[in-house]
Amino acid sequence: MKIGPCTGALLFFLLGCFVLATQGSAAESSGALLKAKNEAEARGFIFETSRDAIVAKAKKEGAVKVLSGLDPSLYSNMTASFRKKYPFLKVEMAEITGPDSAQRFILELKSKSRNDFDVAHASTEFYPEYIPFAKTF
Repeated sequence: MKIGPCTGALLFFLLGCFVLATQGSAAESSGALLKAKNEAEARGFIFETSRDAIVAKAKKEGAVKVLSGLDPSLYSNMTASFRKKYPFLKVEMAEITGPDSAQRFILELKSKSRNDFDVAHASTEFYPEYIPFAKTF
């Protein structure tokens, strides 16, 4: 699964999975943040230190493509809301449903014939098989 340099991070951030907490003075916070960033990156994680950095990378990339397990009737409202907040991003959503589609998608990932989605629905039946293809934030 191809995750662009920032789009995955942006979605991760926007969906509330990215939490940035600071305490103490600005100098202490900055030092603690730098330490956390270095530790995370040493373990292979991608660690963005600010929303502004994530948004700047999203602007540079310009698009996000999502493979979703949600009802397609929801896509137009979801993408419209996303575009309203981030008008600089082209948003595209496609449907994936059922174990057959999930298994086919995983086989395409494994064969490297499929890498055109920035974010993909991870089917619970095959979740462990997605892990090697995901970026870690």
